[in-house]
Amino acid sequence: MFVLLCQVLAGATRHQKNCILAIVEIPGSIRLATLLCMLDAEGSLLTRAETCRGTLNLLSFLYDSNGAQVNISPLDEVLGAVGGNAKLFIDTLLSRIEDALPSPVLAEKTVASFLNLFVVLPDHPKHPLSIALRARNPSAFLIKVLHRLLEILSEDSAKCSDSDLARRVRRLIAAILAHITIAVLQRPGRTKLMLEMLQGGIMTILVDCAPWAFSFKPCDRDKMVLLLKLLTSLTTRLPIARQASAELERIEGKYSVQARINASMPIIRKLWAILYNTIIARRTVLAQMQSLNSTPMACDNCFRFDERATFKKCANCGMAHYCSKECQSRAWKEGGHRTQCKSLKENPPKSKGRAMNQDRYFLARVAVNDAQQKREHLEQMALIGLKYVSVIIDYTESPPSCNAQCDAAVLR
Repeated sequence: MFVLLCQVLAGATRHQKNCILAIVEIPGSIRLATLLCMLDAEGSLLTRAETCRGTLNLLSFLYDSNGAQVNISPLDEVLGAVGGNAKLFIDTLLSRIEDALPSPVLAEKTVASFLNLFVVLPDHPKHPLSIALRARNPSAFLIKVLHRLLEILSEDSAKCSDSDLARRVRRLIAAILAHITIAVLQRPGRTKLMLEMLQGGIMTILVDCAPWAFSFKPCDRDKMVLLLKLLTSLTTRLPIARQASAELERIEGKYSVQARINASMPIIRKLWAILYNTIIARRTVLAQMQSLNSTPMACDNCFRFDERATFKKCANCGMAHYCSKECQSRAWKEGGHRTQCKSLKENPPKSKGRAMNQDRYFLARVAVNDAQQKREHLEQMALIGLKYVSVIIDYTESPPSCNAQCDAAVLR
């Protein structure tokens, strides 16, 4: 009877989305799918393959109805079917994944069936089911799964050059990497989520994936490429730079990162070289920050960063700060402080806003260091009489674009 009911529901999930949504709206359909999913939660009556089939049907319904206009709340239906015990539901599903991991075939099938759990619930952060999932640290859980899938890939390759299981595992690895990338890009708390991924070991996964990149389909390999680019771009954020630096040091203490990267494809080698060099550059800035004994801030004339204690403030308004007498004089004569000083004294801002927090200081130092590559270019532009020369760095690209520019009116 269980198998028959699962087959009926499985047949429904193979129809077009409009048909699936119509089935979802039938009273009791989600409840039935949930009960079939949770049947034999202790695993004493059904086989793992059978429980996997029941869960696949439910999660397929939830995935296809996610964000759609339906008259019921599928997640509320699931919660009601388990008596409001969100923890029981999440713990049961995650334990089934863990129980399946030792078996290569069952691990691939189970993870593929259960992946929608990690896709749907984060879109409803306040729902009890989503809260229960977050309590289990889904980032670390997915990375644990990725480690096992890479082990399966390695074990299978020793037996067969390119089996059907290996192809399915590669597609599944790519799907999880794509989910991680989309989650970091589209959901709130980007820095926190990537930090969790780093702490869970996502860099180790990317290193271990590198030698296998040649065997991935181009569309699947692109998932690895996008995640490498995303991680590189996010190293402009202080917590991520610190964690990425620590993770790279930890991995290098275990094995040769360079050897694994060199065994990969040119595009992966290139992106890893960019990420590696970026992390090393960030370490330089982190070392500079550690040497500071007081709060960093910027000169109001040249914008040079240093410890707050090294700056002198304007004796009249007490608001402007300068790194030297030369900067103070230039700001008075050329920078407009002569006209600003009186108004600043009479109407001081409620918040001075001078002391930069560590995140802003870190980003500023990163930008200054990266702009140094255009220093010679800027000097040449200044020598030929171009005015208002500057450097624009776009950290949304990987690698970041760094371009020198000047007053366009001079070139006309």
